[in-house]
Amino acid sequence: MGIQSGSICLALLTGLFLAVLYDLLRILQIAFSGSLRHRFLPDFFFLLFCGLVTELLAIAAEFGRVRFYLIACEIISVCAYQMTLGIVTRRFALALCRLNERWRRLRRRLTAFLLRGIRRLVKMPVCAPQKRNGKKPQKMGKIP
Repeated sequence: MGIQSGSICLALLTGLFLAVLYDLLRILQIAFSGSLRHRFLPDFFFLLFCGLVTELLAIAAEFGRVRFYLIACEIISVCAYQMTLGIVTRRFALALCRLNERWRRLRRRLTAFLLRGIRRLVKMPVCAPQKRNGKKPQKMGKIP
């Protein structure tokens, strides 16, 4: 295999690796969604990381020369991954997040229900007056 075909294969694998990493980053962003800053900063740092990886790929594959086809192969493999498996993993992550949110709501409701029951038990008097012959117990008058 020639130098160019080897570097093309290496660029495709590197693009696939970067796509999987970006997909994991997206899943984490879906799971721990926050403000716009929390979404921008990881994307920005990932972009810097991709530039570093591309430069290291150029050093390893083409002896430091950045060739257009290396960058194109990386972009093509990232796009191919995002158009196929990336869609499936994002949908799966959204479904997991929805399921997690439903579980949290159910847990809150059960906890509130149990706490209400415990509060009622604590407030209940120990010896409740009992009815005699179907009549309510009479109240005691004032003691002279």
